[in-house]
Amino acid sequence: MGLESLKELILGTAREMILREGDIPPTVFLVREQELVGMAPLGTVPVPEQLERHMKTRVGMYFLGGLLRLKPPPVSWDSVAFISTAWMVSPTPEEPVPRPPLSEHPRRTEVLVLTYSRGQDDHDMEVIPFFRSPDGPVFEAPLEKPDKVESVVMDSFWKGYELKPPPVGF
Repeated sequence: MGLESLKELILGTAREMILREGDIPPTVFLVREQELVGMAPLGTVPVPEQLERHMKTRVGMYFLGGLLRLKPPPVSWDSVAFISTAWMVSPTPEEPVPRPPLSEHPRRTEVLVLTYSRGQDDHDMEVIPFFRSPDGPVFEAPLEKPDKVESVVMDSFWKGYELKPPPVGF
């Protein structure tokens, strides 16, 4: 159970987003008993514009977690899934650390990052390369997963939900 049972449903939603909006905005899904019961694009959470993209995501997740605690939605939920897109470049012997900006790198690959969390320090994640076609995104096989998944984005969400101080480096 967990991420695997939700993956196809979330990928279907991501496909619809690309076809409808041209992109996949960072989006939070509320989950109850392995069913999606709600979703919110992270762009609906006001964060300072001057923050860089990754920090906006962390701050947005922190405030969204706190908002869900202080003003619960009309549905009950027991876990959270989060999707966002990113650029990835695999290292080579000639370039062991690819130089940013990765979005302009000639060997870039667009990926969908799908994270599922049942609570603080209980995360699962898949990184799924994809390419865009006129018929919509084509998702490829997920990259190999590490044994332990750490997610500063999900940690930020749960700190906000538990109304605790923000994570270090905020």
